[in-house]
Amino acid sequence: AAFDLIMKALNIVITGGPGSGKTSICEYLRDNDYQTYPEGARQIIEQGIQPPIATANSQQDPGFGEKILHSRINDYLDSHNHELCFFDRGLPDGLAFSHFLNKEPDQTLLDAIDRYRYDHIFILTPWKEIYCQDSVRQESFEIAELISHYCTRAYKDSGYRLVEVPQLPIPERATFILNELRIELSTSVKRF
Repeated sequence: AAFDLIMKALNIVITGGPGSGKTSICEYLRDNDYQTYPEGARQIIEQGIQPPIATANSQQDPGFGEKILHSRINDYLDSHNHELCFFDRGLPDGLAFSHFLNKEPDQTLLDAIDRYRYDHIFILTPWKEIYCQDSVRQESFEIAELISHYCTRAYKDSGYRLVEVPQLPIPERATFILNELRIELSTSVKRF
């Protein structure tokens, strides 16, 4: 009997608190010819728009969340042009930050989370030894831990199963993710 693998585009999110290594893993995957989508928030902050957690009174540019939402939706839609894509954060991260800021999530965000679904979610836990602040990442490590908690909750509340990535050097973390995906893919093999 022959075996065949049912192929479809795979959308994989790498999430977690700030400074846990998401961007470094995505950059490593990109450098090894995988399609990746950068974190939209970092790009928006680098344009000079301040996020709510960076300001003393938690006021934000009224368009900050909307810009991130549109960026993530556009990335998701573009991902259909590729067979395998990695996202540095996904739509449920917007829900995590709403909870962190003690704000009611926007209905547009909730609708997008329901509509645009990812195939696999990998979460990175806070790792004090690698954590560092920069001009964009201004949160303390304690705040990063709290955001990580909200990320876990947001993805679980959105109906996802999370795979925790061990604290290893970047190439080994990327290999762990790819191996997990191979395990998942092998369960999709159908007998004809």
